[in-house]
Amino acid sequence: MDGLQAEIKRILGDPKNEQGKAAPELNDLYRNYRAGNISKDEYKARCKAADYAARKRHGNNPPEGATLNEVDILAMKAVLRGEEPPVASTVNNGGHAPVSSVANDNGHAQQVNNDDAMDATSLSSSVLGVRAREDDEHHDSAQRPRLEPPPPPLSTRHPAPPPPPPPPVSAHPTQPVHSVNLSDLHADTSGGAAVSSEPFAFPEPREPGNQGRQEQVITNAVQIQIRPGLMIYQYDVKFWFEQTFDDGGKKAKVPDGVAAELNSKLPALFGSPNHFAYDKSKIVYAVQSPDQVKQRSLQDCWSLMAGDQGHDIFSMNFKPESQLVTLKQVGDPLNMDELVDGRVHGPVFRKFLAAVDVSLADRLHKCVKGAYYDENQRAAWSAIREVGRDRSYSIWLGYRQTVVDTTNGPMLFVDTAATAMYAPTKLLDFIGHKLSISPSNLTFQKVKGCERNLKCHGTGKPKMTSTHKRMTYTFFGLDSVPMSEATFKDKSKPEGENICSVLEWWQTNYPNVRLQRLDLPMVCTNNKKDPLEVVRIPIELLSWAGGEPVHGGPPELTQEVIKDACKPPAERFEMIKEILRDKSSVMQLEVGRQTVTAPARVLPPMDLLYFNNRNGMKQTVRVDGHKGQWNLNQGGTDLGFVRVGEQSKEGTRQNIRSWLVINFEPRSMTSRYVNDFLQKFCDMARERGICLDQRACTMNSDGTRLARDDGSKPTIIEEYLNAQHEDKDLQLVLCFLPESQTLNGKFLYPALKRWSETGSGVPLACVNTGKLLKERSGRNNVTDPQYHAGLLLKLNLKLGGTNVHPGSGGLALMQHAPTMVCGVDVNHAAPGSQKDSWAALVASMDPYCSQFYTTVTSQPKERQEVLSNLEENMTNCLRKFYEKNNTMPQRLIFYRDGVAHNQFEKVAEQEIGQIFSALQKLGLVPSCELIFVVVQKKTYARFGMIGGPVPRGGGKGKGKGGGKGGKGGKGGFGGQEVGNVFPGTVIDTTVTDRRGFNFYLVSQFGLQGTCRPAHYHVLNCPPSLTQDEIQRFTFDLCHVYARCTKLASRPAPVYYAHLAAFHAPWYNAGYHDKDDNWDTASTSSRGSGGSSASTYAPINEKQRERLFYA
Repeated sequence: MDGLQAEIKRILGDPKNEQGKAAPELNDLYRNYRAGNISKDEYKARCKAADYAARKRHGNNPPEGATLNEVDILAMKAVLRGEEPPVASTVNNGGHAPVSSVANDNGHAQQVNNDDAMDATSLSSSVLGVRAREDDEHHDSAQRPRLEPPPPPLSTRHPAPPPPPPPPVSAHPTQPVHSVNLSDLHADTSGGAAVSSEPFAFPEPREPGNQGRQEQVITNAVQIQIRPGLMIYQYDVKFWFEQTFDDGGKKAKVPDGVAAELNSKLPALFGSPNHFAYDKSKIVYAVQSPDQVKQRSLQDCWSLMAGDQGHDIFSMNFKPESQLVTLKQVGDPLNMDELVDGRVHGPVFRKFLAAVDVSLADRLHKCVKGAYYDENQRAAWSAIREVGRDRSYSIWLGYRQTVVDTTNGPMLFVDTAATAMYAPTKLLDFIGHKLSISPSNLTFQKVKGCERNLKCHGTGKPKMTSTHKRMTYTFFGLDSVPMSEATFKDKSKPEGENICSVLEWWQTNYPNVRLQRLDLPMVCTNNKKDPLEVVRIPIELLSWAGGEPVHGGPPELTQEVIKDACKPPAERFEMIKEILRDKSSVMQLEVGRQTVTAPARVLPPMDLLYFNNRNGMKQTVRVDGHKGQWNLNQGGTDLGFVRVGEQSKEGTRQNIRSWLVINFEPRSMTSRYVNDFLQKFCDMARERGICLDQRACTMNSDGTRLARDDGSKPTIIEEYLNAQHEDKDLQLVLCFLPESQTLNGKFLYPALKRWSETGSGVPLACVNTGKLLKERSGRNNVTDPQYHAGLLLKLNLKLGGTNVHPGSGGLALMQHAPTMVCGVDVNHAAPGSQKDSWAALVASMDPYCSQFYTTVTSQPKERQEVLSNLEENMTNCLRKFYEKNNTMPQRLIFYRDGVAHNQFEKVAEQEIGQIFSALQKLGLVPSCELIFVVVQKKTYARFGMIGGPVPRGGGKGKGKGGGKGGKGGKGGFGGQEVGNVFPGTVIDTTVTDRRGFNFYLVSQFGLQGTCRPAHYHVLNCPPSLTQDEIQRFTFDLCHVYARCTKLASRPAPVYYAHLAAFHAPWYNAGYHDKDDNWDTASTSSRGSGGSSASTYAPINEKQRERLFYA
């Protein structure tokens, strides 16, 4: 009741805050809450969205009469007094407005219909959408016609009666949500995210599900034992290069050397290294209070200072004496018993986890990108090996860890890690390799053009070594002149005579050092404002020190990292045991040595429907639950697509009358290969219902001239395609491309996609000649049926067709009422890049989750994760849904990818607020039910199972499935070795988060390495939704990923959104894909691949309704 009282106080408005008066939309919400139609959490969320919409509409200046009506004010004030509201009936009266009972002037109860009790402002367009818009302008409330309210939200266990048969134009069953005129749907959609100062209330944890086969799985989590009564104190550190303790002080990164020096001095203050934990930045956690520290005699260089308001400050001086460092205890001490008992909630919860996380951090080994590596290779779990033709890279093996407060208390998740590092390399050799130029041919301009990239090498400010002196230097930049012209200021000489030549100084002081590249700039190793005081070293003497992480890198390097990272389950869990043996007790926290086992369930796979072209009927296909895949060859018959693409038809077959083939690799893809390929391609397409006439094909057998990049916008290839399309009205373009990693492929592929997806709208299919001509067992893929079948799966989607439908009982949450399933992902550029981030939203348009509408927008800031234009895009998707189905959705299921735990509140408040605001604009609140799920694919959790499937190359047990395993083996099932879990394995207890509605799901089969589960967090849902329902529906969505015949690791809408966002940067005219942006001619802040929204071409409207990114 307290949370609801606080919410109502905010709604009614504080006398000092006029914003609360501008919320007439809350009438419907409150009545539905009191009627039991919506939960308290959903009511509060919708209140925030409504309050935001009202304040935006009125501009924080409510017009006269824009207040809650008397009936609702009386009811809300009763709640504030701690009483039950005077409501006589809380049931829905057969779809009519609920009837409230309030006391009249004589003290008797009188029946008041809520629709009649609403004032004029309560019937504004933002509440009722498009209903009675003219009545608001020309009639008063007494003359207003009777309006039927929308039906209450749906319950999956109490579904509405079966709907009447749908009209031909509607794919969904039409239910009388409310009458909507399409012309009225074009409401104002401007505005930003709905932000509330109140914390977002997440759904409570649900009871574990019970569907599926019961199993036990091995996890990579260990219990954290916390001493009862443990108190942890937080100390803030202030350095001499900062101004104040508060947040208004100067923000500065703590240098590694300073952090290491402070860490070595802290044992003298707290008595032992096991009594404190330092995060190498601004925070120290300790088990001793300031009073306990003072009772001990301060040792070494520590002293006590008097602080503000009686706070003690501990200080020490670095050398020189002016470099002062101080520690001050802040905030209340953290009682760790509250964490163990699950009594910590809200923002303070993260403080507890941070304290445990920092305390258990590895202090002995190097931390790179959140993982720990042993540079000296002394630990049993560590290894470093050099790779690459020139040995310029090395692969480091280590581990990463994270603390999670699970349903069984705090646990530490430990997993193996592998990353690519730069090996020690001469600086000139490194630059020449990046620019594909011999070091002897490097010029001043080319080297100087790489300065920005060199500064970003590794994690920034990279370390170097020199051959003239055994020291380590930091790279700050390159000199502005060649070494032969460089000068410096000699302070030992009088003014006017102290400008000396750098070259002469080096020849005098290092006569044995032979300098040859006097035409190149020198490297600056400090950051002085006066150029004459900068310390500079000849670039030919310097080498990278090594140990810096690689961003990007060549494809062969990625393959090497994957080889080491994809450890089979048995090897991975054995290595985790070795890592745990090195863990020791610290800060009175002890890590267990035995990994936890957890109960799990394996959900049965869903049946699928494909089309049998021989008998003209849909045919059920069974999914192999062990391997997570299915075969489209049933009884010797190749099954076709449920619906072929709708370009133009002859009878029931797709007829492509005019199409173009371009061969960009004529040297290896000879005319014989092309003819053989097209013959097989057309034959198999015809079997699946797509009629490709090879005689109607226009052939360009040599497209190398078109692949040249002359810097024009549009490019040569785009101009050629435009001319061909104008002349022949193309319906399809098929291209044979060179290897994707060559410069041609990197420029050519984006240009072709940009022309197809934003310009012409003509479907485009690309064939990688490297994969096509790759020999396997003495044969290539030119006429391979499996290769052509996969290509045709994607082609039908690009033509607007449907490959597969769910079988009987599949996608149950979509069958009770019109439902729209959405997927969202944000594509960020590589770390350190200043390119735009792109957000993609895909929304299903049919009850089978096979037809989607796609929107792509640029984020206003680089690497911004929270969506900025979600309200506008959601409104467009809802309008399109109405156009397709002649009805609005009654349920909205939203899968959001790529959100970290610390972003949940921000994403929930802003993005869910924007969704509700879009629903309100179209009059869909409260009739439309919202389920909002975050999908986390980069999770540290790993699961294994005794007797589970062993991936290829990792098996030792013989198993039943074939193959003894071992290096290059096929793996198998049923042995006593630790294998992967089966597809459909769900874990919703023991190791899941204690707070909120969440579960792990492994939906895919592990082809190599150990399966990575996806972690699902339900941030908004009706209280009736169970674990079984959302888990089953999520697993079903992994079956309908139409690009392949395997179970996907994430729901299909999430995958589609990821692909759409990945394509978005190509829509910028003149886009180029450069390795690490090593483009010496580029001086723009966005680099050569920048995709500024100002030159962004929107997606062609035809393509929005197809899976063009397939």
